[in-house]
Amino acid sequence: MKRIKLFAQNIKCGGCANQITTKLNKIQGVSSTQVNENEGSVEFYCSEESDVIEDVRSTLKKMGYPATVEENNILLQSKSYLSCAIGRVKKAEE
Repeated sequence: MKRIKLFAQNIKCGGCANQITTKLNKIQGVSSTQVNENEGSVEFYCSEESDVIEDVRSTLKKMGYPATVEENNILLQSKSYLSCAIGRVKKAEE
């Protein structure tokens, strides 16, 4: 297993982190996801590096957290707010 660190935009709080962690840990081959809101990073372990990394990047972008080198349009920013709100609600329910 290899540890991977990616940087993404729009990560604002624990709600974002909770939703990102939940979604990424559902991807086969991904485990031990950690999100650092302060630096906008997502770290995880993966087994099959190339395919899994692309799945993670794609999932993050669909949630509104594009890589720092990608365009960050209003639609992605809106998606990140929705993901954040869902993450906050789920965290409060725990």
